[in-house]
Amino acid sequence: MDLLHLLGLLHDIGKIIFEQFSHDEFRISLRESAKRKIPLFHVELEYLGSDHAQVGAWLGKKWKLSEEVIEVIRWHHEPDNATEQYRDLVMICHMANYICNVKKIGNSGDETAPAFFHSVWKRMGLEAADIPPMIEKVKEESEKSEILLTFI
Repeated sequence: MDLLHLLGLLHDIGKIIFEQFSHDEFRISLRESAKRKIPLFHVELEYLGSDHAQVGAWLGKKWKLSEEVIEVIRWHHEPDNATEQYRDLVMICHMANYICNVKKIGNSGDETAPAFFHSVWKRMGLEAADIPPMIEKVKEESEKSEILLTFI
């Protein structure tokens, strides 16, 4: 499995921790996020005292994951805060997360699209015209993955 696939799988691992160990508060956070139309990670701070990115990064450290994986988990919602060394990886995860949320590819539990960071698109050398082809590619790959999962 390559690094980008791993990051796609692990970036929201903190949500699973919340679901398992703070179930009621996490469910309230999900409802409040949808009701107030604000990103889930903001509401998690309010109801749980930390967000899934912080908890996921903590778990990554416990599991002795690489620094780059921990950095992506921690900052995928706030890419401008990432360490310069890993910022490109964080921004790639942020872009993928943004596209999947906006286009409803999968279900992260977060009904509110994450913030659009213009700094990410600028750093990656992308313009508005680049976004539709990227979205189409993500949709195609998502459909392929769904087909593969039917065989499991």
